[in-house]
Amino acid sequence: MTTAHNDQPTFFLPDLCGVRALFGVVVIGELLAVILTLVGSGIAADALDRLSLISLFTQWVGLSAAADRMATRNRCRDHELSIDSASGPGGQ
Repeated sequence: MTTAHNDQPTFFLPDLCGVRALFGVVVIGELLAVILTLVGSGIAADALDRLSLISLFTQWVGLSAAADRMATRNRCRDHELSIDSASGPGGQ
């Protein structure tokens, strides 16, 4: 699979191995943690405790999911390459 604009291969799963993508996962997780903290308790005495626990949970889930997508993407890409190479140059 290649794009029409350049001959770089495309793939249906996003590449989350880069620093920029992982930074996006971390920032979105933190924003979600802040929103959930403010909605859940507002600005209360235990808000920082709640924020730390919610932040830990969202980062754990977000970074674990990103690692899972990286592994799945690599396995699917390798599997696709083995199918393409086994089908021969004609693609049949």
